[in-house]
This record gives sequence, C-alpha cells and structure tokens, in this order.
Amino acid sequence: MKLSICTDVMGDMSFTDMLDKCVELGVEGVEMTGGGWSPAPHFRADELLADKGLLSQKLKEIEARGLKIAALNCSGNPLDPGHLGAKHRKEIEETFTLAGEIGVTKIVSMSGLPAAAPEDTVPNWLTYTKSWPAEMPERDRYQWEDCAFPYWHGIVDHAKKVGVEKIALENFSAMLVWNPDTLFRLRNEVGPIVGMNLDPSHLFWKGACPIAVARALWGMPSTTFTAKTPASSAVWPT
Repeated sequence: MKLSICTDVMGDMSFTDMLDKCVELGVEGVEMTGGGWSPAPHFRADELLADKGLLSQKLKEIEARGLKIAALNCSGNPLDPGHLGAKHRKEIEETFTLAGEIGVTKIVSMSGLPAAAPEDTVPNWLTYTKSWPAEMPERDRYQWEDCAFPYWHGIVDHAKKVGVEKIALENFSAMLVWNPDTLFRLRNEVGPIVGMNLDPSHLFWKGACPIAVARALWGMPSTTFTAKTPASSAVWPT
C-alpha cells in the first residue's frame, strides 16, 4: 500500500510548491487532476496534450522529487444533458488520452448523472422508490440503459485503446454510482475495469457504514478499489 495525495487540496499552490509540499508530507504518489469540476491548475489535460514540452517538463519535476503519478483525476458530470455534460465528456476523454501518453493506468472520475427523461434539462438523482408510481421504472431504465451504459461502454473502449487499466468512480452524491449496488450495476454491464474510489465522508452523511461498503467492494473479483480521505488516497492493487 502506498500513500498518495490528490492535488485538488493544494489547488491554490504553484506546481513546484505543490510538489515540494508532497515531499514534505512524505507521500509517495500524486493523484493529478486533469479537468472536470477541479479548479487545480497543475496538470490540465487539454493544456498538456497541446504542449508536449510543458508535459515533459512537469514529468521531470515529478520524477526529480522521487514522486510517482498514482492516478489522473477528472471528476465531473459527463451525463449532464446540457453544456456542462459536453464540457466534462471532452475533458474526461482528454484525461484518458493523456494517461495513455504518459503510461498512467488508473483514472479517478465520477459516473455522471443524467436527466430522468429525454425532454428534461436538469440531472435527476432518483434515490426514492423506483417501483412506484408507475412512471418510475421507465425513468430508472432511461438513466441507465439510454444514458449511462452507452457512454461508459465508449469510455471503456477508449480506456483499453490507450492503456488505462482501472477506472475508479467516486461514490459522490447525485451520481448514478454512489454505493456498491449501483457500482455493480454499471460494472456488470461494462466490465471489471470499472471500480470505486471509496470516499467514506459521503457515506457518513448518508448514514451508511464505510466498513460494510469496503467489505462489499473488497469481495469484487479483479478488484478495482481505492479508498480516500479528504486529503489523501491509499491504493490497493489487484
């Protein structure tokens, strides 16, 4: 097990200062954020894909301090029906492409959350009963079968082409994947490359047990599982 840190928590620092702080904290790896909701400027996928000299320079600075890139992170809502979804889909794809170019095999992201019907314009988190009233099963089916499954099949195909081996989805609220059951629903459809980036803080406010969730995830075949605190993430290999 190696201790890594997500660079989001040092988004107000320069790239060099952020790396020096990582060394000071004694972490071995960095989870670089490449887009999505993150404001961190350190490792933006679009910028680095467009400027290979800058990419090479940043990789050398990381290596010079004895650090490793544990994962690239692009957390957002790629299933949002509006402009935000289009933006996040582009940035997630770019992050996967960048990972492939630099040999990073793990991506941290979010499943996304679509609207509940084709004509809707706002994402809808269906956490109440899905069997009643009568329209609910169709809303649930639409979100998964018409929105999530096609998108994630495409992302998994892209991941395999560029050499990404693991996709860890954060159990964030207002996402289709937010607990083991919803993760398994997506994983059973698109394959074991998809796993969970377990953030216990989300489970606390939901009234759920992080230990029970970790046990359920640890029992997955070909486990893709990371666990994180607000400031760091520990990675379990398969």
